[in-house]
Amino acid sequence: MTDEEAAIQERNETLIAERGERAIYRFERKKPDGIWLTLYRGQDRVRMPDGRDIEAPAHPTFPDEEQAREWLEARDS
Repeated sequence: MTDEEAAIQERNETLIAERGERAIYRFERKKPDGIWLTLYRGQDRVRMPDGRDIEAPAHPTFPDEEQAREWLEARDS
């Protein structure tokens, strides 16, 4: 574990919405000053040719639920 990874503390990850292959989670991240900040993380699932679903490597993070829900509803062209 790197120093940066050790410095980031997260807790209370909760699934709050799903749509198709996308989901958003609410979680708390501890800031260096000790304050817990509520954030939202998006998660995409990708269907592999062999039929397995895997999590996409990118996990966009949003400062509020409204932005997270906009991402959840967005359609790729």
